[in-house]
This record gives sequence, C-alpha cells and structure tokens, in this order.
Amino acid sequence: MKMFRDWVDRGYVIPLKMLKVTLNALPPLIKALVKHPIYIAKSNREADENPPTYGKPSYEIPEYEPGMKYCKSNEKYLRPTHLCNPHAKEIIALANKLGAYQVD
Repeated sequence: MKMFRDWVDRGYVIPLKMLKVTLNALPPLIKALVKHPIYIAKSNREADENPPTYGKPSYEIPEYEPGMKYCKSNEKYLRPTHLCNPHAKEIIALANKLGAYQVD
C-alpha cells in the first residue's frame, strides 16, 4: 500500500477527477470517429503535410561541464519532475546557469 501511495504522490497515477472527465469525453469522441472517419483522415493528412514550425527559443542552453551539480533529492517538492530526465546534460547545464544549488 505504501508503494501505491508513493506513486500517487509522484503523479504516476491519474487523479480520480481527471479520470472521470476523460471517461466522460470518450463517448462523443468515439461517436465522431465512427460517424466521420474521412474528416479525421483528411485532418491527419493535412497535419502531416504542414508540420508546425517553431521559432528559436529566447534563451541559450549553456555547455555542459563535467562536475556540474544535479538533483539527487527525493523530497516531495525537490525531486525531479515526472517524465523529465534530470540527468540530461542540457537540463543540468541550464539548472546550474539559472542558479540552482546556490544558497542565498
């Protein structure tokens, strides 16, 4: 039971309210898919032909240097975000540039 509680705290399990909203949205979505499959196929084809273009970000990611500090904490508000790799070199370099691990 403790392991399940940890999963809920870390956000691995979908909250009950969000699950209800998702399940309530499924019947109309399935109805639209069954009733209008051609429109869905056309819109998917259009999305493949015209992929979105993204501009250059307004910041620069610094170079990673060996020896930079990274997050090893498992405390509730200090642990890494779910589905974000905290050991990626870009994440570590940007965190150090923004002043992480510096005590005021």
